[in-house]
Amino acid sequence: MSFSIIKKERLNGSVFGYSLILKNKKGEFDFELEKYEVEGDLLLLRDEIEKFLGFDRLIERFGCSKQDAGIIVKKHVSEKICKFCRLKYIDCYECVFQWKDPIENHTFRKMKEYGFTDIQIKTELKSVVSEIEKVKQNIPECKNQVDAFKKSNRSCKFDGKLCFECVKVVESPLERILLLALANEGITPELQKQIYRDGSVHPYLNELDKRKILTKPDFFIEKREEDKYFKTTSSLCIYTDGFTYHERREEDATRDRNIDRDLQLLGFKVLRFTGLERREKLGFCIDKIKAAIIS
Repeated sequence: MSFSIIKKERLNGSVFGYSLILKNKKGEFDFELEKYEVEGDLLLLRDEIEKFLGFDRLIERFGCSKQDAGIIVKKHVSEKICKFCRLKYIDCYECVFQWKDPIENHTFRKMKEYGFTDIQIKTELKSVVSEIEKVKQNIPECKNQVDAFKKSNRSCKFDGKLCFECVKVVESPLERILLLALANEGITPELQKQIYRDGSVHPYLNELDKRKILTKPDFFIEKREEDKYFKTTSSLCIYTDGFTYHERREEDATRDRNIDRDLQLLGFKVLRFTGLERREKLGFCIDKIKAAIIS
């Protein structure tokens, strides 16, 4: 969208009014403004725009200056990760101004989303980041960042935006490979979520309640019908067991079939991949996940 303010002049050059012109994909819109009321009209328009963008809400929530609220609003507008962030208008000030390093910023948001308390974050975030940096030295996807390696599906291109999941949450190298491959496709699953028998979904850090828990899928993609960037029609549970049903003990296979059935009755979609598929047919896994998301 673009906009402009144009003077409306008589033949003798005197100004008798203004036009506020807005242009977008649907066309051009012309709003007449009175000469002696234009400043007041524009101030009212500015106030309404700022209210819509959340200036008042941010200032009230964080006690911040209008300038700082403007910086946060620019993040909301320009960064895709902010558009649908669960922490939006809740922890924006700390996220934007305290944790500016990309890995620290991502770790802060993920610790929040995964259920860490404010005290835990304050006392542990720096050490978690240090641990991430240390562990990364032994992860093949992190060690080599040269251009040739970056062209590979197994390279890391995410500038610290996946480090918490990649280092702290994934439970195997094969899970890490699948996580990075999904991220390369713009798919950002959550890991180790707890799904209760009533269909409710909880962070993996929640204390495990064996009476209520149904399952903990390796990857969870939440239903997001309102997200034009990543629209999903139902939530998807992905398991990377390393075995197919017929390769497992009968009691394990029966348990997993029952879990899959219960999840489907609750409205979830379910996919399971073997270790062989993840190692040798990664493209097949990604295509199947993408198809499940949009079907």
